[in-house]
Amino acid sequence: SLITDRAHAVVLRLDDHKQIPPVNDVGVGCALTDAAAIAAARNVKNGNGTATIAIVMRDEKNPEPMDKNTGISPSKVGGIFRIKSKEQVEQTIMENISKVPGGQLNSIDLTYKACSVVMTYDIASNHALRLSYTVSCHADASVKIVFNINAKVCLENHIEIGNMVY
Repeated sequence: SLITDRAHAVVLRLDDHKQIPPVNDVGVGCALTDAAAIAAARNVKNGNGTATIAIVMRDEKNPEPMDKNTGISPSKVGGIFRIKSKEQVEQTIMENISKVPGGQLNSIDLTYKACSVVMTYDIASNHALRLSYTVSCHADASVKIVFNINAKVCLENHIEIGNMVY
């Protein structure tokens, strides 16, 4: 069986779901087991033979991604979404600002806010029709490039997969 995303010309084998964003590269779809990590959830019948499930996560400061070897995430957001660890973000920033003499990262905190997943599915076949993921990372950083700079940045990643054919 194949899943085809016509909008993006992507063909995936059903057993290779780990390639579907934002699932991590560990071969599992979701490692969330703590319902308290969910801020809001709903399952609505749309009246046309489909239903929509929506999950919004609670904010989480400095979450860690899922461990590729164990398939376990030490954080809630990292159990569902493909995220970068605080250490990975620090390394990326340092690779760039270290090119400037005296450039340094003084501190950084990452807060993932209201990350969500929405899936519309066919009730009769129980097949997903459309998936939508939104991951919003708010960074609060202090860097030195000649002088100290305090910055607040929001990076949002939104992915939509639709027109799926089984």
